[in-house]
Amino acid sequence: MAGLVRQRLLSTVFGGGIGGAAAASGATWIIDQAREALRHEPERLDVARLQVGETYLVTTRPPMGRAERRVDAKVRRLEAALAEAARPSRRTRRVALRLAAAQRTEERARSGSRRQRRAAARAERLGPRFDRLTRPTARQERQQAELAAARAELASRREAALAAARGTTRRRPVERRLG
Repeated sequence: MAGLVRQRLLSTVFGGGIGGAAAASGATWIIDQAREALRHEPERLDVARLQVGETYLVTTRPPMGRAERRVDAKVRRLEAALAEAARPSRRTRRVALRLAAAQRTEERARSGSRRQRRAAARAERLGPRFDRLTRPTARQERQQAELAAARAELASRREAALAAARGTTRRRPVERRLG
């Protein structure tokens, strides 16, 4: 019934010809895609074949605590700052384009020609300059070290939270038996 109403509404909006049918078909496809995106299917994490009498234990990760949220926010901040610092400058992009053009010219030119030699010399000059411009600065290296330390701290906090969840809790873990 709903499909008939939708089809009638779409034919009224888009018309009754071939173009209207194609537009209605496209609109129906878009609606179906949106509905599929909104559907929250359970995610399959693992598959186990249990025999009668066997049990399994599911441990879910507890929600993040205040300290873990704080460290997570710090990691995100450091990642954003490092991405901003590592973004190539206009000068770096210009040198990269010139280097790429020189290398292309060198590859396309006839071997041993004057054009090929000049392009090779230009690439030789621009190569070290490009390397110098793309080398991480002391600030970027410091940011990378801070980010690595923050990620390690976050991983240790998450491991501790998961270990606490596996340990004795106030609630009894859910066990399911087959059979």
